[in-house]
Amino acid sequence: MSKIFGLFGCGGFGREIIAYINDSKIDEIYFIDDSITKEKKNNISVLSREDFLSKEAQQKYFNISVADSKQRKEIVNFFLDKGIEPFQIISPTSIVSEYSQIEQGAIVCDYTIISPNTVIGKYFHLNRFSQVAHDCVIGDYVTLAPSVNCNGNVIIGDNVYIGTGAIIRNGSENRPIVIGKNSVVGMGAVVTKSVPENVTVIGNPARVLQ
Repeated sequence: MSKIFGLFGCGGFGREIIAYINDSKIDEIYFIDDSITKEKKNNISVLSREDFLSKEAQQKYFNISVADSKQRKEIVNFFLDKGIEPFQIISPTSIVSEYSQIEQGAIVCDYTIISPNTVIGKYFHLNRFSQVAHDCVIGDYVTLAPSVNCNGNVIIGDNVYIGTGAIIRNGSENRPIVIGKNSVVGMGAVVTKSVPENVTVIGNPARVLQ
């Protein structure tokens, strides 16, 4: 065996996205989960971190289906410290512009769009039916839940979570809409102006949750 792949997290999101992995260079695929081991999920074996590390292979790859950015970062650092490389997961039904840039460890789900001249950071999650329009800049460990519409000229800071069905109004080249790092945009929120760091916004138009 030469190369194996591990997807951390065998919850619903993990079981959805593992179907996108179709790479002839990968010999075996496993779920990695610290709480459920010695079992199979959808006919894929579930291993602990240590069991995955003990597997013999010339090269190992990982990705993470966990939405929480802090937990995702901890898991990333664990595997990088062990010399295991990140691996992108991009659905064949997604549309990703050749003029966009996506850093390592991304998960891009079914029926999503990433438009031209967009720059996306590390370990990004783009869930089903969501889109990122032109000229956006997105930080590390950002999650867009299903059916998010992020319009053009938007800047999203590190560790931001955008809830299902949220809409972010387009900015402009000189005045982009900015979502500050560590913030949460609630489900169905309509963001019409920039959002500070470390807050949660909800509603239409979106306002800071007190």
